[in-house]
Amino acid sequence: SARDAPIQVRLAITNAKPGRWDAQALPIERLTVQAEGSASDRTRLLLPQFEAVLQQNAGTVRGSGQWRGHEAELVLQLSGLRPAALDARAVALTAAGSTTLTIVGLPSPEGKLPADQKLDVKAVVDLQGQLDAPPRQPVGTQAKAQVVRVQTKAHVVRDLPNAGAQPWRIDLSDMQLRS
Repeated sequence: SARDAPIQVRLAITNAKPGRWDAQALPIERLTVQAEGSASDRTRLLLPQFEAVLQQNAGTVRGSGQWRGHEAELVLQLSGLRPAALDARAVALTAAGSTTLTIVGLPSPEGKLPADQKLDVKAVVDLQGQLDAPPRQPVGTQAKAQVVRVQTKAHVVRDLPNAGAQPWRIDLSDMQLRS
């Protein structure tokens, strides 16, 4: 029946005025998303592939994922990521790697709100990169390129009903930073 037929959407959006976060702008130049679902199961949405091209050659984020009920999981591949081109306050480096995000507490794809207003984001990050400029060196010493690798698990919670003055909590675990 038509109700069981898959629904597929391909969306391409271009941002006419991309800019850095610190300038209160969205640093995404172009976003393409492929989504699949079904009218018979409106609680689930598949994202077989998406790509975000970041502004000013700040990198590319490609990935896939799924959104089921109030939970989404995204698997991301980052390439040519330049944080300083996204926000002037960020470190000047170029990195690549992978990130897996699990987000709990979203409205469902059909629009139903979760029972509580708690948003829980877990991330597993594995990035490797190089500083764009070597750190300052004492006079008479040689500067060399600095290679950096970050592996961590992060847990971010936003708990509005019980927040008081602190609605956000961020925990980092298993963090390894190599230089």
